[in-house]
Amino acid sequence: MDVLYAIRRYMRLGIEFVRLSAAEKLTLLLAAISFWMVVIVIGSFALIFFSVGIVQILSLSMPEYLTYVIAGLFYLLLLLLLIVFKRVIIINPIARFISRLIVGPTETN
Repeated sequence: MDVLYAIRRYMRLGIEFVRLSAAEKLTLLLAAISFWMVVIVIGSFALIFFSVGIVQILSLSMPEYLTYVIAGLFYLLLLLLLIVFKRVIIINPIARFISRLIVGPTETN
């Protein structure tokens, strides 16, 4: 009877460890997602303000429509670079983070 009780208790502790480990990893994943969403939103606002400022500065020396065309072409170039290097810029860092989060060693105290 003692062996059966010990096995049952060990199984319950193992299941509890898996649940707590999954909760910890899910918390880290959601925290990273929310952090990067906030960074992207604030960065987008900053990029818009900088773009308007640069367009205003460039419009002092050339026609205003041309400055907007230059700004638009700059963003198209950025988009093209993002598409070309999407594996290096987006996919690989996300894959590294997820694999480190899931496969990485758990700290026991």
